Amino acid sequence: MTTSKLAIVASALAVAACLTISPVQAAKGSAAEKMKAWDPDNDGTIDWNEASNAAGAKFDALERDHDGTLDRKEMSSTKVDKKTFNKADPDKDGTLNKAEYMTIVKSRFEAADPDHDGTVSLAELKSKAGKALARLLK
Repeated sequence: MTTSKLAIVASALAVAACLTISPVQAAKGSAAEKMKAWDPDNDGTIDWNEASNAAGAKFDALERDHDGTLDRKEMSSTKVDKKTFNKADPDKDGTLNKAEYMTIVKSRFEAADPDHDGTVSLAELKSKAGKALARLLK
């Protein structure tokens, strides 16, 4: 088979693969899918208890060395900046325990709830503040 024929076959396979992706696969990771995962009572919003549970699971997933704390490297996927990290680290040991991590989550939850109704709706989750909160939840 010539190089040009291989390129044509590869292109056709790539197009076929794109056509077989279901809407559910395409939406995976969307704000709506995240809302479903973090909203076990299915009321269409995330309250503090639901956010706290999801954040606790995220902390456990990030905490790879099993020392009960997160360092900046372990937190890299959350995109928490150095200033925020340091503010949440009152003992200045360079790590966050779960309670310290939850102070960041609480702050971001409040920022994602501009109407102060105690819940984050799908629209609020899609906001800049909501996306910042989502990075701290599992």
